[in-house]
Amino acid sequence: MQGFENGNAFEARIGVRLKNKATGADIAKEFTDVIRADAGKAGPFEATLNFGIPAADTPATLEVFTASPRDGSETVLDSLEVVVKAGG
Repeated sequence: MQGFENGNAFEARIGVRLKNKATGADIAKEFTDVIRADAGKAGPFEATLNFGIPAADTPATLEVFTASPRDGSETVLDSLEVVVKAGG
């Protein structure tokens, strides 16, 4: 996955995850750095999510998130509803 972050990610570090919509469990999660020209500037990022192929089509949410510098809580920067297609 590739994207363009708007400069809000703490220390230019973001997470990308795929969550099972029914259970809320992470299917896959990775952390990556935003490539920035300077602190607080927008920049591109790229991440690869690796996961097993499910037995049935699985509704999921793809999220890009960052950790709060204040308390470490997660802030979702953007999300997209998707379906992970079954193998077979």
